[in-house]
Amino acid sequence: MTSLSSKIQNTLLATMLAITAIFLAIGIPIQVTMTQNSTDLICFSLDAIARRDNDNLANELFENRNAAITLRLNEILHTHKVLGVALYDEQGHLLEFAIDGLTPPARLAEPKYPHDRHYCQTAENGLIFVKPIRAMGSSLGWLWIAYDMSAINRQIAIYYLFFGGLLSLSIGCMFVLVRWRTRKFIIAPLQELVSVMEDTRAGASLPHATLTNPADEVARLYKTFNDMSQRLYASYTELNHKNAQLQTVLEEKERKALELEESEARFRTIVSQAPVGILLFDNEGTIVEINEHFADIMGAPGMEHILGINMIRDVQDKGVVECVREAIETGSAFYENYYTSISGRKTVYVRVNLLRINKDLLCGVFEDLTKQREMLKALTESEKSLASLNKSLEDTVQERTKELTRQTNDLKKANIRLKELDTLKTSFLSSVSHELRTPLTSILGFAKITLKQFKRHIHPFIVDSTSAMTKAEAIESNLTIIGREGERLSRLVNDVLDMARIESGRMPWNDALTSPTQVVENVISAASGDFQNSKISLKTDIQPAMPDIVIDPDKLFQVIRNLLHNAMKFTEEGSVTVTARNLVEEDVIEIRVQDTGAGIAPADIDSIFDKFHQIANTSDELAKPKGSGLGLSISRQIVEHYRGTIWVESTPGQGATFIVHLPVR
Repeated sequence: MTSLSSKIQNTLLATMLAITAIFLAIGIPIQVTMTQNSTDLICFSLDAIARRDNDNLANELFENRNAAITLRLNEILHTHKVLGVALYDEQGHLLEFAIDGLTPPARLAEPKYPHDRHYCQTAENGLIFVKPIRAMGSSLGWLWIAYDMSAINRQIAIYYLFFGGLLSLSIGCMFVLVRWRTRKFIIAPLQELVSVMEDTRAGASLPHATLTNPADEVARLYKTFNDMSQRLYASYTELNHKNAQLQTVLEEKERKALELEESEARFRTIVSQAPVGILLFDNEGTIVEINEHFADIMGAPGMEHILGINMIRDVQDKGVVECVREAIETGSAFYENYYTSISGRKTVYVRVNLLRINKDLLCGVFEDLTKQREMLKALTESEKSLASLNKSLEDTVQERTKELTRQTNDLKKANIRLKELDTLKTSFLSSVSHELRTPLTSILGFAKITLKQFKRHIHPFIVDSTSAMTKAEAIESNLTIIGREGERLSRLVNDVLDMARIESGRMPWNDALTSPTQVVENVISAASGDFQNSKISLKTDIQPAMPDIVIDPDKLFQVIRNLLHNAMKFTEEGSVTVTARNLVEEDVIEIRVQDTGAGIAPADIDSIFDKFHQIANTSDELAKPKGSGLGLSISRQIVEHYRGTIWVESTPGQGATFIVHLPVR
């Protein structure tokens, strides 16, 4: 069923639509007439321009002066809002034109324009004006002008927007006003009356309806209903109020009874479980309630033997009796001392607190402090013993402090001596290394020269003698051994000298912006000769164009050379692989030297970079380790100097991999 509100709203909408149609029927013809008048006015203006230049264009067209025609067309183009000007011949072919936004057609349609007046037609965002160029009663050509109509079109759009907006606003205001007054004076009062009726039926609230206009029929209906609903609501209210009062009284009684029961249960639980003796007695001193702990303190076998006795007449302890009398007279009392039970078989140290709780009863609390008292005595004795021990400990600490002070002084002297010895050792190693270099260089030089001269001057003369060739080969072998061992001794001296410089802090660091790629390639080139006559192949995997780093190139060369020499020394056959790459995620340069030798035992992993640490070749356990044991230690010192890291990964029997990380920045 359609509601009254919906019917009224539909009627209002139909009325507003009819008003809108009337307004549109009036406004649209007016706007069409205004637009036509504007178009006629523009055509008239363009016709005036064409008439003004008709004779000049006719002469120039007749004499074929194209430059003058172009100049004339440009003058017309400069007219306000003219988008383009063109001149066509009598057959409609384009002769000259000047444009500023709209291109003229290459040929006019079949000329069916009158030869004595202009013709106007609308185009997209413009108006096309065509007029014949006449001279001596005949047509020589056509003048084509394009005019910008965008401003007029905007005015039309603004007119429609303004007219439509004003119409919509007016209709909307009328609709809202009529709808608001209808809802206020008709629909809202009826809805309120329906709501009040539902409340009256449910008895939820005071059923009173109000209305701002009491003179109409709805107001009289309201008044009649209000009189009836008020009498009915008064009855509902009185009945509900009495029911609520009765319910409140019943709930309060039930709540108090429950609380009393819970309170009594809690009190009895607390009293029975309390670690102290609790009793209740009257103004005569007669006990009316106790707990088991109180009976235990009093020395009774059970609670039934204590209930009913009189604390003043039956208790023999005078201190307790005087405390009970004081509490009865003043309302509170306190007593603390040893107490002997009625039977005389039990003595305890008690603390008694008595307090009146009402005019007829007093409450007492008896605390058995016997154990605490004994603990206090024991604690006192312990404190005395502790003081004695503390004095003895202080004496011992003083003696030990003196001994430690003496030992500390001895250690300081020993440390100073060790530093002097270390300095002396460093100076000695540096001096010895320098002294060894000079004769060692001479030995290596003369050995190489002797071998070279021997092969050049003596070897050709003994080719035919087998015995002489045998001796010559032995001499060449001996000279080669001298050179090889001399180079090994030279590396040993250099390692000792470098270690001495590092420890003394005199190692020169010639840092520069260095290409890791170039340094690694230089090491490979220098070491390739060592692999030529061996069973070991040298493999490389070097990333090109790695970023430069700030480092001493000679020190980096030394680190890689040491790792490569170490890998070759412990690999009898197989391969040694050198890998260099840039780890962008970690911002480091990684250099790996991997061999296929015997590997490193787990026990040697942690100490392999220590000074003078050497590992024997597993293939010949009786052979003495080669080298000084300083190469890896020096390499670690160099890498850590540049905030890098070096470590080894190895599985026995599967080779070892030495890894170096150097920061890019």
